[in-house]
Amino acid sequence: MKKILILTGAFLTAVAQGIPVDLLHVEFNRTPIETHGFIGNPVEIRRSPDGWHLNFARIGRTESLPLPHSYWKRTRPEAVVFRARALQGRALIKLRMIDGDGHWFTTAGRWIEPDSDRIVFPLDGMKQGNGRCRLMSLQVDPEIPGTELLLKRIDVTFERSESEAIQIVPDTGAGMLPLFDGIPRFIIRNGTAREVRRNAKFTFTGLDGSTYELSRNVELPSYGEIRFTPENPPPHPGVWYGKPQTDTQRVMFANIPENGLSAPANPEFEFAVDNHWIDPAVIEGMRYLGIRAIRSIVGWERIQPTSGADWNFPVFDARLEALEKAGIKMRETLVFTPKWAATDNPKNLPFPRNRKPQMTAWENYVRAMFERYGNRVEYFEIWNEPDLTGFVDFPVEDYIGLCRTARRIAREINPSIKLASGGFATLHPALWNGAHCRFHEKVLQEAGDTFDIHSYHEHGYFPHYQRMVDQEFLPLRKRCGITQPWLASETAMHSAKGTDTEQADCLFKKLLFTWARGAFSYTWYGLCNNGYDLNYSEDNFGIFDRFMNPKYIFAVYAALIRDYREAVFLGQFQAENAPWLFAFRTSRRLLLANWSLNPSGGDIIYAARGNGSSAERIDLEGNSSRLPSHRGIALFPVGPLGSTFVFNDATQLDSVELVAELKLPAAIFRNSAASGELLLVNPWPQAMNCAITPQLPTGTQIIGLPVKKELPPGEHIKLPFQVVCENEINQLKITLAFDDMEAVPLTAPLHFTILASDTAFQERKPDFRLNSYAQLESNFEFDPATAATLWRGPEDLSAEIWIGRNGDRFELRADVRDDRHNPSPVPHQLWQGDSIQFALGFPGQNGHFELGAGLNSAGKPVSACWIVPQGFQIRKLAEALDVKSKRQGNLISYRISLPLSAMGVNAKQLSAGFRFNFLVNDNDNGKERKCFLRLAPGIGSSQTVKHSPTVSCR
Repeated sequence: MKKILILTGAFLTAVAQGIPVDLLHVEFNRTPIETHGFIGNPVEIRRSPDGWHLNFARIGRTESLPLPHSYWKRTRPEAVVFRARALQGRALIKLRMIDGDGHWFTTAGRWIEPDSDRIVFPLDGMKQGNGRCRLMSLQVDPEIPGTELLLKRIDVTFERSESEAIQIVPDTGAGMLPLFDGIPRFIIRNGTAREVRRNAKFTFTGLDGSTYELSRNVELPSYGEIRFTPENPPPHPGVWYGKPQTDTQRVMFANIPENGLSAPANPEFEFAVDNHWIDPAVIEGMRYLGIRAIRSIVGWERIQPTSGADWNFPVFDARLEALEKAGIKMRETLVFTPKWAATDNPKNLPFPRNRKPQMTAWENYVRAMFERYGNRVEYFEIWNEPDLTGFVDFPVEDYIGLCRTARRIAREINPSIKLASGGFATLHPALWNGAHCRFHEKVLQEAGDTFDIHSYHEHGYFPHYQRMVDQEFLPLRKRCGITQPWLASETAMHSAKGTDTEQADCLFKKLLFTWARGAFSYTWYGLCNNGYDLNYSEDNFGIFDRFMNPKYIFAVYAALIRDYREAVFLGQFQAENAPWLFAFRTSRRLLLANWSLNPSGGDIIYAARGNGSSAERIDLEGNSSRLPSHRGIALFPVGPLGSTFVFNDATQLDSVELVAELKLPAAIFRNSAASGELLLVNPWPQAMNCAITPQLPTGTQIIGLPVKKELPPGEHIKLPFQVVCENEINQLKITLAFDDMEAVPLTAPLHFTILASDTAFQERKPDFRLNSYAQLESNFEFDPATAATLWRGPEDLSAEIWIGRNGDRFELRADVRDDRHNPSPVPHQLWQGDSIQFALGFPGQNGHFELGAGLNSAGKPVSACWIVPQGFQIRKLAEALDVKSKRQGNLISYRISLPLSAMGVNAKQLSAGFRFNFLVNDNDNGKERKCFLRLAPGIGSSQTVKHSPTVSCR
């Protein structure tokens, strides 16, 4: 026992004190050279499996080599370790860095010599700043003409625990991306100056939660490495995440078959992506996925940067030629007014992208693009998101003029040139007082004949996207008589704060729904993340991260293309509980894309009637499992995540019917019996025996369910039971097997409830508090120029929230502490100023409520309603909302009351349990919201109550 304690104490001491550990910053062998280059001295750069080879033509200084993967580090490194070697001659290297306060720092020079491949740059001389820094560029001085260098890696040294000394990275070989078809390969590295001898273990997690564990005894010298190929592949094909390796980088790889571009394209539907740049890594990723079209904006300001006579066609030619060589179609957007072409620029902006262009300049630009590229580009989009003033800050009539001019020129040059409308951003009726909706409609009414393709964006999760398409976009097309084909040309959802699974699921649902609603293509935005911080939404829309590592969504897109590449859409099926069911046909099978209406629900079992020989289920990542099938009837689960039911050898699908469902109360309390019900329906024409097997964790029991039940044909059987849980668990799971066929899972979520008592709020503790960094969403957190505006703690912004029922009314009290009070500068955008927002979601309703309150410039309370479930009216909810507020110094107290009848619920339903979310907005500069604190994701962005806590008001 004493020996164990001594060893443990020694280990804890090492962890607490920390040792210098080098963590990967960039690997040059995985970095394309096309997007980076030297300024100054001519130098030949080529990439190989070893890294970048630099060959200098003559003596002289290279001022700067912009470094790839140059992201903000939250913790200042102690040193930078540069892995490089001189193959011919030698060179002096310096590093340029910047800290979070904007101070620049250049390291002392170090020589790259032929006999050493590791150079250490201490960072003791850097100012402390705010604890963050960024590695920006290299300065290289070759000593003699013909100097040749090999750049391998850049690592940064931090104080980390000894357990982090061993690092593992995918071995990409000659490729740039960690994509494997079979057993993956790895490199194991010692990131310290010490020799390491021990067992190294690594764990990777898949989208479905399964794990892939690797173990290897290693003996590594200082900074040594070995290549390692495991004996076994991961449990199934997919994308796998290792534990975070630095503040922003994760070890990730894909283990899926390559789709490639050799198979014929789907003639009915195009799978596409958007990306801001094109390089070999981007093309390699698209080819592996099987994507044949990309929206990649070069922009007017780069084609004619300084004047009407300054044509920079090579910037477009290089991009287009690289795509054509790979067999990928390019979609270009004619957008972004150069400074010289703007009709007015009152703020003298260096890039007045959204200003109205001079018509002559516009005509010359459009004509040149059509003449040079008209028969090579799939289509030209006329501006980007013209319904937003950030892109078009001029009247709609002038935008229509741009469209008419482009149409006229296209007809003159080549009538086969395809034009698309500007990709309209959104049709959300509650934003900007509806100005964007009126803009969109006027363009369709007065310039609908100027485009061949109707282009639409609408970011967000599927429920929002579906509402906008079905309730706004398609009715608008019909109202304006638009018959041209449409596409989703830029729509996605981010994966910030660990929502990678939700992002992957979002792609599956939005793409197939778009197809089912008649579009000819879906374009995910984008192929690669735009930045490095995993907590900032704008950095995390990509299929790859910014290091070109595949995210979970990569496997989903690959599976969609692989499984639906030959598909033709048949129609939408209806069934009890209204799941989403979209049927497709290939030459060999019928596909039924499916997911439940309730994003927070469980798996419900359905029966498909048709003439298939066998059935299977394909999950999000494309992995197949066998399903029970008997006499033309197959059973399959429908859950909150998307999946595909497959009927092999089927030529028809007649109907989809409910077979089994678990029903549980909306509110569950620990150690209290909750009443549930198992609904069973026998879809076969003869009696069947159903085996019922609960899958229960320790501390959970089900009382009253039989282990087997004989079911007459066609009858609905309801089996009551009780469930008691000692511990909080996510879901209740039961498997059902009909007459010894394969078992099918049936699940239901368990919502353990926060109990809110009476409305004597001043006499009890708050139900919720907002006062921590983990609850923060900030606009400026990752911009060093606005570091002074960062949230500084509870005195800057915090809130205490109470909720309860008073008779037939729902009541809420929120005490908000805010050091500066600024109302919204835009009256119809309450959320841009200091304000509160809250969401309510009730079982049985299609959608949820989102409402808000604040103070106007006169200090009077104002309110708003943005979202209501289907069947409710925003205006009526806004009228029913009663808001009182009182401000004393830095404290604002809100008291909100809302009739239960206005929300279609009663006291019993409030007691049974509902979803609740809340946020508080902060505006410190009087111009815009800087940040907000929220209880759970799904409010403030990506609107949903899926993640909201369940509350009971009794």
